[in-house]
Amino acid sequence: ALRTMQHLAASVTLDGPQHLSDVGAAAAAVASMGAHQGHAALQEAACYALELIAFGGLEPRERAVADGAVEATVRALKEHRDSASVQRAGLAALQALVEECLDAAKRFDDANGVTILVERLVDHKKDAQVQYWGNLLVRTLSASDTEIRVKIQRKCHFKDVQLDLDD
Repeated sequence: ALRTMQHLAASVTLDGPQHLSDVGAAAAAVASMGAHQGHAALQEAACYALELIAFGGLEPRERAVADGAVEATVRALKEHRDSASVQRAGLAALQALVEECLDAAKRFDDANGVTILVERLVDHKKDAQVQYWGNLLVRTLSASDTEIRVKIQRKCHFKDVQLDLDD
């Protein structure tokens, strides 16, 4: 079902993200993530579905955030620390969710997202995609919340993580 959501969400010509949002697809993805926390492939698929829904615009993004997408995604990053594919999908989803959404940035911070993000940048230092999505997430968060940017920069400094914050 999550794979079908991904295909529908990618269908911009059919306004897939909006339609999926209208029928509660983000809530269903979040519920699946909660029910199957130990299943890495499901977490990855749900993150990709949430990313595509969030890219559908502000309304689908805000609905996904309200449905708990940020917290579920941070939890997936935490629980599947060694899975680079979950990290890539989760960081991409978070970047889409926090774009132009102050509530998402606050939820990310409240869910201990800053610590998880920095830990994953350390754990997957040699994975270019994890580094790319992690740095893009930092840039997106920085645009809406300078306090989070400072927190991330401090934690990265102490963990010897180099950030690429140039656009």
